This record gives sequence, structure tokens and C-alpha cells, in this order.
Amino acid sequence: MKRTQIVWLALASAALFSACVATAATAQNPPYDADGNLATHGQPLGKSLSTIVEFGEQYVTGDVPYEVRITVVRVLRGTPAETLVKSASASNPHARAGFEYIAARVRFEFSARVSPANDSYMLDPSQFSAISTDGTAYPEASLVAQPKPGLRATLRSGKSVEGWLVLLVPRRDRTPLMLFVPNLGTTSHSGDSSVFRLYTD
Repeated sequence: MKRTQIVWLALASAALFSACVATAATAQNPPYDADGNLATHGQPLGKSLSTIVEFGEQYVTGDVPYEVRITVVRVLRGTPAETLVKSASASNPHARAGFEYIAARVRFEFSARVSPANDSYMLDPSQFSAISTDGTAYPEASLVAQPKPGLRATLRSGKSVEGWLVLLVPRRDRTPLMLFVPNLGTTSHSGDSSVFRLYTD
């Protein structure tokens, strides 16, 4: 192979790598509005939000697009949320000083846009986190046991799961949001992060 061909191949590979890195980075970023506020992008309680997830080349179907539909069905806050937390285990701690629990009942649906579709989606509660309208991340709720049903599952196309997530938010924040990130650990997905309101208007 000629030297010029090698150079062009190297440049093309570098460009492709950079594009992949950029995609992975932006997939982690929630959508802000012009004023740096996330609330306008937050999906209201009870309304489904759809996003597309594409698996990496190491998966069976490679670039087959999948649709994920997420709905926050119900939200408990303060005493009702803590009651649910304590019902899961008496050893679960009270919310830390200045914070309170939010329990979100979430429905997660997974389906392929084309066939065949042989990949499975591994859903984990760590893909969800509580944030403020300016994107500040809140600490995780460290529990001995999670309320059941939980939101951990391995889903094939056409399947869904519904369960509880427990989050921790400051008492003073009356408009907290929940962020869902498709990427988890070393699993290579692409897809936009999604934001949900944990309050009613």
C-alpha cells in the first residue's frame, strides 16, 4: 500500500474515532435551554418520553435502532416516600439532614424499530439520578434494600418493566428533575439523555 493511502486511512480512522467519542460525550449531557435551565425540557408526570438507542458493533444486530419509552407514572415525596423506603427494610436510613426521599414509579418499554432484533437491554437503577434545574447532581440514596418491584431488568424487544426508584433531593428544591442516561459502564449505546419532572405543575 502506498504511503499516501496509509496516511489517508489513518486520518479517516482518527476522524471516525473522534466522532464516536463526541457522540458518547454528548449522550451524557442533558438538554439545556438558552437560559441554562432544564425544567422546560423535563417530561411531565404521566407522559411518556421516547428516545432511540443504538447498540454498538459488539452486539448481535449492530446498528439496529431500538425505541425506549419511559413514563414516570407516580411520585411520592417526603413522609409517603420515607414510609415506602422503611417498608422495604427497617434498616433503611432516614434521609440525610436537609434532604428528603422521592420515590418515582417508572415504566420502561423497549422495542426494536426493525427486525430481526436479537439484542437485550440491561436496565439498571444507576442509569437514573436526581438533578436540579441547573444540572446539579444530587447524592444517591444509599439503601439497605430497595422497594419492590424495583427497576432492574434485562429486556428483549417488546418487553417492559415497571418499578420504584428512590432518589434523594434537598427539601428546598420544589422542582427537582430525574435524568436518565442510556450509557451504562462499558456498554456502548448511543442515545440522548432524557429529563423528567419529579413534581406536578
